[in-house]
Amino acid sequence: MKNQLSRDEIDKLLGVDPTERVPTKDEIIPIEAAVEAIANERNIPSSEISTTEINEIIKKIGIKNIRIYSLNEILGKEKK
Repeated sequence: MKNQLSRDEIDKLLGVDPTERVPTKDEIIPIEAAVEAIANERNIPSSEISTTEINEIIKKIGIKNIRIYSLNEILGKEKK
């Protein structure tokens, strides 16, 4: 088992803040609704809203300790 990485080591390698987590199924519903509302206001597809902006929306609607990561962030191709 000594060849296995701990959760803390994995978080450090990925640059994940241990106080943040991904949303639960129940939290995803209001997040998607808020993102869709912003997209409708702007008359754009919701897929055009950036991950950074989605994280700002999450904070505005009051869901704490949640962070959405883009695929590029996970793969290390983009800074957070």
